[in-house]
Amino acid sequence: MSKTEVCFVQIPYGFYTATIPAALGILKSVVKKAGYESTIIDLNSNMLNEDQYYVRYNPERARAVNANSYDRFLEQIDKEFLEKLDEGALKILAKKAQVLAFSVYFRAALWSGIYLAKRIKESSSSLIIAGGAAFDMSVVQFLGRVTPSDSIDLYCVGEGESVLVSLLDAIPPTSNYCKQGFAREIAGRTSGVGVPEYGIGMNINSLAPLPNILDNLPYADFDGYKLAKEKILSLTLARSCNAACTFCSSRKTHNSFRMLSGKRATDEMIYLSEKYGIYNFYFSAPLCNGDLDKFRDMCRAIIDSSKTFNLSGLIRLDKRMTYNDLELMHRAGFHRVGMALESGSPKVRKSMGKLPDQDFCKSFIKQTSAIGITVITNIMHSFPTEDDEAFQETIEFLDAFSAHELEWNAWPFSLGFTANLAVDYDFIKRFNIRLLKNLGIEEGIPNFSLDLRWENALINDDIRAKREELMTAFRKKWLSKEENVKN
Repeated sequence: MSKTEVCFVQIPYGFYTATIPAALGILKSVVKKAGYESTIIDLNSNMLNEDQYYVRYNPERARAVNANSYDRFLEQIDKEFLEKLDEGALKILAKKAQVLAFSVYFRAALWSGIYLAKRIKESSSSLIIAGGAAFDMSVVQFLGRVTPSDSIDLYCVGEGESVLVSLLDAIPPTSNYCKQGFAREIAGRTSGVGVPEYGIGMNINSLAPLPNILDNLPYADFDGYKLAKEKILSLTLARSCNAACTFCSSRKTHNSFRMLSGKRATDEMIYLSEKYGIYNFYFSAPLCNGDLDKFRDMCRAIIDSSKTFNLSGLIRLDKRMTYNDLELMHRAGFHRVGMALESGSPKVRKSMGKLPDQDFCKSFIKQTSAIGITVITNIMHSFPTEDDEAFQETIEFLDAFSAHELEWNAWPFSLGFTANLAVDYDFIKRFNIRLLKNLGIEEGIPNFSLDLRWENALINDDIRAKREELMTAFRKKWLSKEENVKN
């Protein structure tokens, strides 16, 4: 066997989604270009069918997959989900790959990945590496402390295209991967790869450089995913973010903002749509309009191609965007966009590092909706700077819209995984020095105990619960107002 074989595994989140992540598709193309054989096993789509979409709202399973320790995950997870994971482990073992690369896209997949790794290690000597959007340095340090020694061997920190081929090049195809010290030896020769040390953290040699020009990456290869024409393919339009939200660590995790050229993005969509017969695309990027010139170029290139796409993605509320830009988006195929509003209070938005101009935000959302693009936004109540007056301002802001103008979801701000599923300790330090000390954080590295309630901090639990109750009641009233109009 001349080359190491790789099996990419999409770790299940616990709920169905029609969107196929781009990460493993790109990595599959990257390793193929380097001469390595690989396959993809998509456990998330294969475990859950479309008619099981309801599990997204299953509170017991949601609580289990988001548990704050592996032991609590095992205590709370339902038997059916574990049986599905066991079936997934058998599918992975059947591939007999030398290296298993786990993609952890959501926080909800962390403990499932460790469970799968433990099951696989019972009868296989495969080297298991985990990476994905859920990881930055802080998260990986935490996971290094709680990862059992008989599960994941290595963690990838940063963007996999910069790490994986170097890692595979460092692995002799005929090695004994179970040999004590083998993972540490490989990590010592590869940038961006860390060895988990139970109870201690993560030993990382150095961080890998990030790919500066996304146009040089190969097109994604989605072979191996459960595809159908109603599915949505992700396209990595940009990396990092050029916004400056105080609660988000995306800029630290991914360094400088980088975006595909308009022509490159359009060419890939045309290629993928012709190959898979799918014309629905979600732009995987913190901001589709982070580089407004490239964004406009892409919309024009799509229109000039005469292809009909159904597009969605996240955009920022940007004062540079005109009505003509919104019209251009709609003509290109945008039918749904997410806008990270987070709060309807100018004071809170300003403390978040977001545009505080209330009148512009209302006008921008209404114009986008009027042109035929559905607007979805998230509301993050109980932010550290939100008092009762600011909370009420958010309620009044939302009440200014009808249900056909704006779709929104709301949840309390949580310490831990925010935005890019990462932890920005500078943010915690700014708002609560005492909390920082209580967590035992020194030099930016957390000393989490296994039972730490890192979801409940900064805002009093009773206040959070009361605001959640008020928000739920308002949402019910707000939706009924729309029903009364229809009737």
